[in-house]
Amino acid sequence: MSGSVPFQQHGADDSADRLRPADVHAVRFRTSKFRPGYDQDEVDDFLDLIDTALRSTPITRQLSARQVRRKKFTKTWMRAGYDAEEVDTFLDRVIDEFSRSR
Repeated sequence: MSGSVPFQQHGADDSADRLRPADVHAVRFRTSKFRPGYDQDEVDDFLDLIDTALRSTPITRQLSARQVRRKKFTKTWMRAGYDAEEVDTFLDRVIDEFSRSR
């Protein structure tokens, strides 16, 4: 997912801030080329799954916090990829949200 809205990190103080599908659509990660990153297509596809899961009820959700925690992306090197630290930080928010709404 690329565009002009920058990635925004949320800290522990934002626990009342629930993650919504709109947040998934708005997230933008910096790209990295000369240091390891994550494959952009894989991350974008996974964000689509997260969006679908957030639109579901916790009972019908097809994606769990555990699955998000275990997700591995292909690493990129010398080609554009998403900044791994930013992706991981966003996925931590997803894990928090899925854990909270069980």
